Amino acid sequence: SGMVPLWMGRLSRIWYLNMRGNQLKGSFPHQLLSLQLKVMDISHNRFSGSIPSNVNFSSYPEELRLQNNHFMGSIPGTLLRVEGPKLLDLRNNNFSG
Repeated sequence: SGMVPLWMGRLSRIWYLNMRGNQLKGSFPHQLLSLQLKVMDISHNRFSGSIPSNVNFSSYPEELRLQNNHFMGSIPGTLLRVEGPKLLDLRNNNFSG
């Protein structure tokens, strides 16, 4: 439980990040945007707030799983680009639009 530590953004040799179901909270973990991930699963936690409209990964993961959190607001267009994730799971959040 708790928040995603800032030092996680400095991990350089990680391609699979599974933080599913750990009761993590706070806003979208920006420190993870710099990682070169193939899979990012932060589902089934307590993340809340909106995902910034300018969210931009240094390299988009092939799988991005954000389901079953408390995200709200609009889904950023940057996540829906062709170069974005091949699998994007956003269900069971509070997105609008």
